[in-house]
Amino acid sequence: MYRNKEEILSRRSQLSQAKQELLEKRLRGKVESDSLLKIIPRRSKTEPAPLSFAQQRLWFLHQFAPENSFYNEAVAVNLKGTLNVAALEQSLNEIVLRHEILRTNFKTLDGPVLGSVACSAVIQVPVTLEI
Repeated sequence: MYRNKEEILSRRSQLSQAKQELLEKRLRGKVESDSLLKIIPRRSKTEPAPLSFAQQRLWFLHQFAPENSFYNEAVAVNLKGTLNVAALEQSLNEIVLRHEILRTNFKTLDGPVLGSVACSAVIQVPVTLEI
């Protein structure tokens, strides 16, 4: 991030007096939990989450014209040679497990659209063999 002590001191000197004092308190561990630094609480894993503006836009476009694939990108892969399908599926499923957005469905529940995250999702890779 920063290469040397002079660079750190230079960046620090560019802060306002109030920010320098707050930084000093924070470095000493003296910032109280009810201070100006508010921590964003972790959202509940069981409750639906509000959509971001970008997600709202995509949901609206889908409602407006469901037959149109505004932001979809289709991809086909032609692999030659030996493919370990089980390893590929395992890799894709691990990615889906790590990223909630890949398991999120948009739902309307008596009001605004909310994102509902599934606990798990299983990806199965369809394989077509050429003869």
